[in-house]
Amino acid sequence: MPNLTIPITSSGLTYETLLPDGTSYKSSSSQFSNTIGEKKRITWTLGTTYADISGTNLFVKVGLFQQGVINNLTPTLPINHQVTFPVGLAAGTYPMAQVLTPGANANLNNNCQVYLEIVSSSSFKIIVEFYQIYDETQYQANSYHDNHNKLLKDFIQATSELTISANNNCYNSASSQFAITAKFEKPGVVHSPDPYPYTDNATIAVGTGSWYAGFYNRDPQDATPYFINPVFEFTRGGNPVTNLSGFANTDVLFKIDAPVSVSKVLFWIIRTDTNDNTKTMYDNYEANFEEIINTNANIGAAGNKFTTPVINVALVSGSTYKAGCSIERLNLVSNAKYRVIAIVYYKSGGTYQSNSFISNEYTVDDLPNYDGNGFDVQAALSDYNRQFNGNDLECAIEERIKSTVKLQYAFDKWKNDIYERLGLVVTNDIRRYLQNVIVSIYDSNVDIVLGTVQNIYDYQVATKQSLLGLTYTIPTNMTMEFSDNWSEFSYTWRNRFEANTPCIGTLVNGVPTLPVQGVQYWGDKTLTIKWSFIFIYDDYAVPFQDEVVVYQQIRVIDYYREISIIHIDEENSDYDDQSNFCSDLQPCFAGIISNALTDRKLIVNILPENGTVNTVEEAEVWEGTQLEQLTTDKIINEEEDYATLYSENAGKFCVDLSKLSLNSSYQISALAKKFVDTGYRVTEKNNPSVIENRITDTNHLRVTE
Repeated sequence: MPNLTIPITSSGLTYETLLPDGTSYKSSSSQFSNTIGEKKRITWTLGTTYADISGTNLFVKVGLFQQGVINNLTPTLPINHQVTFPVGLAAGTYPMAQVLTPGANANLNNNCQVYLEIVSSSSFKIIVEFYQIYDETQYQANSYHDNHNKLLKDFIQATSELTISANNNCYNSASSQFAITAKFEKPGVVHSPDPYPYTDNATIAVGTGSWYAGFYNRDPQDATPYFINPVFEFTRGGNPVTNLSGFANTDVLFKIDAPVSVSKVLFWIIRTDTNDNTKTMYDNYEANFEEIINTNANIGAAGNKFTTPVINVALVSGSTYKAGCSIERLNLVSNAKYRVIAIVYYKSGGTYQSNSFISNEYTVDDLPNYDGNGFDVQAALSDYNRQFNGNDLECAIEERIKSTVKLQYAFDKWKNDIYERLGLVVTNDIRRYLQNVIVSIYDSNVDIVLGTVQNIYDYQVATKQSLLGLTYTIPTNMTMEFSDNWSEFSYTWRNRFEANTPCIGTLVNGVPTLPVQGVQYWGDKTLTIKWSFIFIYDDYAVPFQDEVVVYQQIRVIDYYREISIIHIDEENSDYDDQSNFCSDLQPCFAGIISNALTDRKLIVNILPENGTVNTVEEAEVWEGTQLEQLTTDKIINEEEDYATLYSENAGKFCVDLSKLSLNSSYQISALAKKFVDTGYRVTEKNNPSVIENRITDTNHLRVTE
């Protein structure tokens, strides 16, 4: 029997990390840091003294990764990569074809590419390129793969995503290694003097030794990562977002802390709601994999989800580095889910480190919501006499206040915005889509145990009477006016004072909670006035609801601040402390304020003791410019201005006791209103902030029997 062995020797092993464009970033004859998501290359250099290896069939079976032993004497089954050494042995690289058993899916099992590189007639290389994905734990076989899991799980049979399993694999142990078994077969060889043809052959099995790789936010063997504190910031227009948009590009900024520095950052974007096992992993993920650097021409190219502007790797401060780019809205699928993977490197001299990090899952569910271009907003807060443009006002308990929001959209501004945002042709009438107008008054406080507590004190809703109509059902004390160029909305209320009346609702961390935790006493509270304009775009391709919000705030002064109410004696000569009166009298009182306060006018409220906001009767003898003048027959001989009376700065009024119920107690309050105010408030679209202090309103309460 002739010698049928093809002599094969191994003379070298090279490990490489490849950049997304295929260039080698790190190359070594010994292993170095590996991390999930990287593109890798392993090259075995082999030699032979065989007389003529041309025409030899080469079968390579890959273990990505193999647990335990690497020997496998049947490399042609069930999955292998095949090529034939060409006649003439021309130097070059020859792709090896993946061969599977009938019925096996080539794309699903295509987890690596294998090449034969011919150097000379006696020297050649076997090259394997692959993505560092989940550990297959054995030689490639017709076992079940799942494209969805390859960059999301640590090994093929893991039961959960983005966690390290208890089972040994390349991410948590030293039991895995990259291995190949290669079989060489040259048929039809005649060994003289034997005239019969034989198949000369050889089989080699080689491995890398233990293959160590880091999972997300981990070093190899599940150790603490070299780079720490990863942060993904997703923004649009500078505002943080928790979704992706098909209507505006989303910026992604990645930040990481490095012990020394960051040399390079790579980004993947993968779609995570797909599970198409007829495709390759890359195509199933609809992936893009790019180096984040502004000289990368692929970023911004047609079809690429990554686009400009690009933020090169740069130091933010301290040990924190950043890199980023934008996500192209046109290349995302509506309602699809995506993640971004960042691979971070530090390479300097003999030091080389790498880690991978993965973002939260983001859904492309952003809709073409109002973006500030359809109308201009003017906001104002008014007391009885003055309107103050803006979002912040200091006022008094029991005082009547009006909030006004005006939307201006002259020159078809609303009509044009609807066309540009939605592609819909409408008139400039905002009522076509304006479904509800809601005004609410509430405060927010942080409880160290409960979290954020919001007490709701007022909530009013104006509702469109039909989807396509132009008329509304409007609550009492709310007004709505519409024209071709503007709309104006106002709501008037009295600052509440009832300590025994519960508020209308409480939210704890946004969740309604019972029992309510507030009462309708607004003194010394800072309250938010929130206007919500609800638009329903019913004829858009995907009908949706949009909300435009305008915030204001009031700071409510409690009783007894720089004012008091004192009875004037029956001789009208001085003040006394009398509070009990016969029913046929008309006792007089004075609201007394500091002599330093000038230009103040008097407003008087009267109501039964323990009455509510609905039983208040107000009287003023002067006409304001903003709210309706109120009178009551219970208050008589009321003066208009605060003036000097018995050496005090006083506003005088009397009470007709014949108009009150016998043997009953009433409470009287006096307000001092500054007649001229030069305070100015800016108009804002965001949450209000205190612009300046304004002390214009004071109030005092007196109980009279």
